[in-house]
Amino acid sequence: MKKQRGSALLFTLLTSIAATTVILATVGSITQEVQRQRLAERSHLVNSSFDAVANKVVSEFAAGNRELSASMITVAINGGTWNLTLTDNSASKSNTILVSGMGIVNGKVEYGRKVFARPYLESPFIYGLTTMKDLAVTENITVGSALSQCNVWTEGKITGTRWLTVQGSIKATSTVTNPWVTATAGIQTTRQARGIPPLDISLYEGVADRTISGGSYVGFTFAKDYEVVYVNGDFNMSGAISGKGTIAAKGHIQFDADTSYADKNSRVVFLAGGEIRAKGWTSNIVGVLCSSGKLVIDGGLSVKLEPGVAVTYDKLDVTDPFTIGFDRFIADNPEEGPKYKLPGFWP
Repeated sequence: MKKQRGSALLFTLLTSIAATTVILATVGSITQEVQRQRLAERSHLVNSSFDAVANKVVSEFAAGNRELSASMITVAINGGTWNLTLTDNSASKSNTILVSGMGIVNGKVEYGRKVFARPYLESPFIYGLTTMKDLAVTENITVGSALSQCNVWTEGKITGTRWLTVQGSIKATSTVTNPWVTATAGIQTTRQARGIPPLDISLYEGVADRTISGGSYVGFTFAKDYEVVYVNGDFNMSGAISGKGTIAAKGHIQFDADTSYADKNSRVVFLAGGEIRAKGWTSNIVGVLCSSGKLVIDGGLSVKLEPGVAVTYDKLDVTDPFTIGFDRFIADNPEEGPKYKLPGFWP
């Protein structure tokens, strides 16, 4: 009997030990899981905080509002304050930039590092005038107005001896030697080059809603909103434009006389594989002008692009006074960029 009681006590003790072991193991497992969850939550918080500040400074660089520099910049966002550098990373990987630094997130020191593809200028279409070569002011140029202010971006120096008047800011990647340059929001020189999204006219042939032969057109009507019309050659234009759409010409686009919108709902984007030219007695043109080659202003006594935007992947040649009355439509409605298949928004 005593032997049986001893065996029962031993069994009870062993069972109790086993149960305690299971409980302790379960508690330990739960504790580890809680720790893992907390670490995961902390990691997510830190990564989210760093990604937010990194994306912010890269976006500011793309917008032309921040330069690459080894100097520390302080940015506070998403529960953290970070001291960062935004530097060129091309030595490690071509066409990249590096964001790295240290931050305080919820009272703890953290570190972050991320490589980005070097962005182009955010969008040349939010500027009144963008040129990818030196801007020689050989005739008076006026960009923007008191009611519709805008900026000028040029990748090069600004030279010449005539007036360049901008109702907004001027940003140039080199110097301004022309003493007759004025900008209401200031002139920034020796900015770092950004480049602009490439314009590949051949892509438009494959997505065109309509293909037409090159030639001269008096008036033009889009068959539907946001129609893409591919021109297999040069496109000469005058008269009224009706509807909304994009004209992408394999060759040059030339305005032989005045153009206008048929109504307030019309809007056009001109994309040229060659030059865009205002010739003859042209005094008034409309639309977003974007040329792979030069933008040539050689029309009447003076030429006004209003409402409009001017972008050239080459340079601006002016032999007549040129005024740009800025069209804020894309700047205020960036969701329209892909619909018109503007470079940088599409493809």
